[in-house]
Amino acid sequence: MGLSSLKDKYFIFSPFFFKIKIKMLNKRLEIVCQDYYGRFQKVKIDTSLDYLRKLADKQTPRAKKNYLRLSKPRTCSLSTYVTSWVIDVLQRQFILKTLRKVNLNSSSQDPYDQALTSFFYHLPRELMPYLRKEIFNAPFHQRQKIWQSFNLSIKEIEDKFQNLVEAGKNEIQTRNYSSFFDVLLEKNKIPQNDYLQFINNADQLIVSLNHQLPKIKNFPSWFYSEFNLPCFICQLDSFPFHSLKETFSFVVRQYPILEKFQSKIEIKIEGKNTFAIYDIKRDVIKIKIKEGLNIRHQAVLLIHELGHAISLLNNLHEGRDLLFAIGKYGAEKEAIKIEVDVLKKASPLLYRASLGEVLLFPFRNTLFEIELHQSPKKNPSKLYARSFNRCFLEAKQKDNPLYLLEEHFIASPFFQLPHAIARYHVLSSLKSEDTI
Repeated sequence: MGLSSLKDKYFIFSPFFFKIKIKMLNKRLEIVCQDYYGRFQKVKIDTSLDYLRKLADKQTPRAKKNYLRLSKPRTCSLSTYVTSWVIDVLQRQFILKTLRKVNLNSSSQDPYDQALTSFFYHLPRELMPYLRKEIFNAPFHQRQKIWQSFNLSIKEIEDKFQNLVEAGKNEIQTRNYSSFFDVLLEKNKIPQNDYLQFINNADQLIVSLNHQLPKIKNFPSWFYSEFNLPCFICQLDSFPFHSLKETFSFVVRQYPILEKFQSKIEIKIEGKNTFAIYDIKRDVIKIKIKEGLNIRHQAVLLIHELGHAISLLNNLHEGRDLLFAIGKYGAEKEAIKIEVDVLKKASPLLYRASLGEVLLFPFRNTLFEIELHQSPKKNPSKLYARSFNRCFLEAKQKDNPLYLLEEHFIASPFFQLPHAIARYHVLSSLKSEDTI
């Protein structure tokens, strides 16, 4: 070992080095506390900066103690782990103090509570997933009859839905002291310019995506009907993966960081939602794929969630808390870039088929919600049909009331907004590269 190496080794383990590390950690924690203090101030919640600093100080030794218990390989350094731990604690505090308790008692005087109670009186929440399952699990020729058999008062329900949209919009603006869309953009860390580009130019990209969709043999006349969710992935003659294990192995070959941290990734098929989340107490990335899907959709969803896992691992390695640094929007962009790369390498035809999912879900739903919130008194069934026709150029829907079966329009409006804008920018950049 040379003299310079000995000096470097001595420096790394010297008291001076540890003082520098502690100073850097304290600086990072101060930035985090200042950030959350600003968030509390913006929504007029009385929380002092000193309280947040004390909370961070209290959590720091707990994080350090837990870090030493973690199995190896650890996903990040001690400093990054402590910072992420404190962010997690402060985020939970913020959610707890800003959580809106809904009162579904008919005696409530709150406009949003009243609107929500009235809507669920006419269309109970537990009925929505049941109806959706009954309709879309049935053969196509039976779906409209099933929908009509429930004898729903569509006009009355739509009136209640419009009232709920308006009340929800006012509620968010009042609580956050800001315009509705500004709240959404800030929450997801979406730059205003990125949002405006999506609003102004989405149709140009949609045309390009439609041209890339695979040609379907024996194209059914009802493919773009109100009572069908067009799926190009299921129409493919072949599929590159036969199991999730095979899918995972393929992604590992493209991104070796997954192999190094394979013991830190848990994959389960359960529940109604698909997501990837970092369990900081265990230093594990948990991926859940919603149950009830065929292997094709499970595989495509897994590739996307592994994109999140890869991005998260890379950011932790670089000493960065992903969501704190770039928000939901930035995290989606990173995951989508990886997903697109993997799909193209696995099968260019599968990549093209996956564009149908982009059009059907994040694009169609987000464009519908944007227009709905800009003009809440317009007929929602016509807007929903219009958003579908906008995304699928061969479609000719006139009215589509099946938006009423989508719980997220009620429970978590605009949850696909960061996905849609991220997809737009990633796919637009690919389009630009293709034309160079």
